[in-house]
Amino acid sequence: MSRKRKGAPFSLFAFQDAITSVCGVVVLITLMLALELTRRVADDTPEQNDPVAAQVKELRAKIAAEREDIEALESAAPDAGDAVDPQTAGFSLAEVQTNFENVQKRLEAAKAEEARLRNEREAARATERANADEEKRLAELREELKKVREEAQSATDAPSAPDNPNLVYYEFPDGVREKPWYVDISGGNIANELLPYIDFDAIASSRSELWGYSDLTSILNAVYALTGRQTVLYQIKNIVGECSGIQTERFSSFLAGKGEDLFSPEIKPFYGQPVGGTVIGGNLRCFLKLAGTPYFPETEDRLLLLESLSADEAALRAGLAQLHQMGVFGKIRGIILGSFSRLTKEGRKDLAAEIVCDLTDGRIPVMQTDDIGHAPS
Repeated sequence: MSRKRKGAPFSLFAFQDAITSVCGVVVLITLMLALELTRRVADDTPEQNDPVAAQVKELRAKIAAEREDIEALESAAPDAGDAVDPQTAGFSLAEVQTNFENVQKRLEAAKAEEARLRNEREAARATERANADEEKRLAELREELKKVREEAQSATDAPSAPDNPNLVYYEFPDGVREKPWYVDISGGNIANELLPYIDFDAIASSRSELWGYSDLTSILNAVYALTGRQTVLYQIKNIVGECSGIQTERFSSFLAGKGEDLFSPEIKPFYGQPVGGTVIGGNLRCFLKLAGTPYFPETEDRLLLLESLSADEAALRAGLAQLHQMGVFGKIRGIILGSFSRLTKEGRKDLAAEIVCDLTDGRIPVMQTDDIGHAPS
């Protein structure tokens, strides 16, 4: 007598449908995330040879690999007509779930990497814009100084200046000043390379006066050392900078022969009593380029002026130690410390003065001024 089964029959097709559904959901979610990531990356068209574009391309390759993993999972699922072992099916379903979670984590990591690269690109673009603004300001300065040169040459019998966009020649009107001057507005790091090619005899016999700043420290001191001629350390681009108002006023007053405020910085004592005298020096790093050469100026009974834009504590200590070991601090009558921009931003404005006092045991006066340096004031 046959035994009848009670209840609904067990079907393996229902379980097979569940597996297929899960795989389908995984594929759908992965494609949606991939499309979203692809769309976002496409918003920023990378420029040629852009390292960010290369990294985005690598992320796309990773996403393609994830798609292949999902397709492999789907193809590995048993066909509807095959027999399915419940234990094996349960294990496969758990494995699918684990792989799906891993795919999600990798996609989230890819999105985070994309955001980081986008932020880096924006920062790079901001830096480019800042550099472009600086170049624009320098171009305006060159144009303004060119006008000054043209006006001066048309009003006097001044000789033609060299055709150099970084050099301005100015001949003062009769009765205002006795000599013309050249103003170099370039900077950099290789001005000392020109020293062997300079005709110092011609400079010694000329009426002109050389103005410069920063990297020109090496040339200004070399001219003084070999000719005895006075040179001027001045950052002329300040007349179009953040403090252009007061700088333009002082500069115009000097041009008209109505005042010497341009050469009257506010100097404060840090140690000892302030003293006066002939000033040598300038930018610390550029001044030290002359060490051991015939272009290094006489330091006996001079005032040494030092300033720096980017020197950190290590560079500052190294430079001052070199001057001390050369015997400079034992010859000068005092030292004036201008602004050390990087250290000032770090809240260590007095560090240079403290180091000098330690090296000299307080034997020379130490003075400070905020009016000389790379700062716009």
